Amino acid sequence: MAGHREEGTTSTNSKSVAAFDDTALRRLNELAEKRKAGIGLTAAEGLELRELRVAKAAAQQAMERAAILKARRALADRTRYRLGGLALAAGLGDWPEELLKVGFARLAALTERDKAALLGKYGGGGEAQPPASHPGTGTPAAPAES
Repeated sequence: MAGHREEGTTSTNSKSVAAFDDTALRRLNELAEKRKAGIGLTAAEGLELRELRVAKAAAQQAMERAAILKARRALADRTRYRLGGLALAAGLGDWPEELLKVGFARLAALTERDKAALLGKYGGGGEAQPPASHPGTGTPAAPAES
């Protein structure tokens, strides 16, 4: 999508990376070696060295921000796949989307006490089992795993 920008990025990020290329790196190394060797830099070269160091740092930061955003997206994707897998495993794959939204909203609204009660009731203790059909739909519940 044209003009779309990922959260946390700015147009200066791409400029930072583009502005610091192999030529700039070579010039930075050349000036740094010259200073290290004890050869005096002109005022213009000293300023150029400082600018190149700042540009290199900005490019590195932009690349790190991009890597963080990529990792954040991957983490969000894993969460989505996990939740989708749980919904499918529970037999919700053919449920109408509106019903799923309402059901997920109700789950999201549960208090910690409600969650604890559900875990105690259905949490693998084997005492009580979920209802034979999902309330209000007549759709059979997912078969109990043995």
